[in-house]
Amino acid sequence: MQAIWVACCSAGIGAVLGLLFRWRHKSYGLKLVLVIVVLAIGACSYGLIYARLCPGRPAVEPGVYTTLTGVIESVTQKQRNTELWLEVTSEGELRQPCRFRVLALVPVSTVWQTGQLVRVNGIYVLSVSKNQSVLDMLAPLWLFRGKAYPMTTGHAWFTDTGAAALAAMQKTVSTNRVASATLAESIVIGRSAPIANTTQSAFLAAGVAHLLAASGANVTFALRLALMPWQFAARAAGRWRKTARCVYALAVIWVFAALCGGTLSILRAAFAASYRILATSLGRSVGGGVTLTASCLLFAIALPADFTQPSTLLSMFATFAVCEATDLVEASHVRAQAPNPSPSWLSFPKIVNTLWRTMFHSVTTSLVVDAYLLPVVWWMFGQWTPYSAIATVLLEPMAAWLLPLTVIWAALSLCASLLAQNMILFDLAHACGILDTNLVSIVMAIVQTIAHWPWSLVQMPPLPLPAALLCVIAMACCRRLHLPYIANRRLRIQSRVNRQTI
Repeated sequence: MQAIWVACCSAGIGAVLGLLFRWRHKSYGLKLVLVIVVLAIGACSYGLIYARLCPGRPAVEPGVYTTLTGVIESVTQKQRNTELWLEVTSEGELRQPCRFRVLALVPVSTVWQTGQLVRVNGIYVLSVSKNQSVLDMLAPLWLFRGKAYPMTTGHAWFTDTGAAALAAMQKTVSTNRVASATLAESIVIGRSAPIANTTQSAFLAAGVAHLLAASGANVTFALRLALMPWQFAARAAGRWRKTARCVYALAVIWVFAALCGGTLSILRAAFAASYRILATSLGRSVGGGVTLTASCLLFAIALPADFTQPSTLLSMFATFAVCEATDLVEASHVRAQAPNPSPSWLSFPKIVNTLWRTMFHSVTTSLVVDAYLLPVVWWMFGQWTPYSAIATVLLEPMAAWLLPLTVIWAALSLCASLLAQNMILFDLAHACGILDTNLVSIVMAIVQTIAHWPWSLVQMPPLPLPAALLCVIAMACCRRLHLPYIANRRLRIQSRVNRQTI
């Protein structure tokens, strides 16, 4: 029912915004309202059918003995028991399909791993909490107490490859750098489960927890890396070069998503990248807002049970905030730059000026993104990180360097483990490991420093949903009124014509 509620709210907000921004064109407004109503009815029907076939809540009452089958998403060791965060895929002896998450309390007897398929026998425990938060409404948490048993699964090639790469990387460095190797792999493919809770808390307090989850930046890097050898093989495709490039890029995206474990953030980014690649191959130019809308629709059709997860909603809204900030900041940034048709050597003052403009542009963009995210994070979590813009500007360039360096380190380590007698590859992997772990140490030092600043994670009182929506709508209205650029309407029209031409 949460998916239906979100679909109806989205349709209502879209209709209001459409009428607000296109009030001069009455026919356009009526068509927009009609399309949104049709989409809302279709979304409600689809949500009801899916909830009937694959329910998102337990089928039995608390205290009734039942059996769950699911995949472990995280493991927390306690003194009395082990807490398993499970994504339940079937329930009961007949294994009826379902899709929800439970916190299973099992005895401390077995060492569990993230991604492992388990069967849990026991009962649901009635929660004693009466005050439900926003997260409880969006992603209800059911407590389960019982005994867990591992289940045999098929050969997970991608999971085994990631584990083998991490083990090979850890063999090429000393013991005190093993944690840095795990953190480097998490930044590349988003596997943050083996990372210590203190490290994850520090990234959260610094406002850069998104670096530990594979997202759009990781997909972009994987595409750029995979398209380098494609330039040498493009001639063999002949007249089918454009189609072959599209198929090759789509295959790279989804193979990389499988290598990252198929988490929600990487799947959302894969849908967005796939839509943009398909549109480009068909000769259509799409903007960030259109790509985000289409990818959300594809994501909701493919994974309706996960569409209302807090991480999914926050990730999609963060992408919207990035699109808004980029359009708002880059307009003034491009307008302030003088055209330079002939390339020439830059003097030292000009280089410093360019670096300063780039830094100022990055900080301004991050601040606008934080302004958009503040009401939503305040509403969902009741927390705010005031230093996230500073941390993002400092750490995202380092993360961009970590991506290729970690891939090279993993490739050399795997080759060195396969060819045990080749010491040259081992020495090269060791050198890459030293560089990579030193860069990770610098990143951790910056994160720890920012996390220990006063008020690094501010606790805020609950914010009602209407207040959060009003803040976002107000910023979106300011963005679309173009108040700073009314006098330069000619430049905006020319820029739009150039984008459509390209």
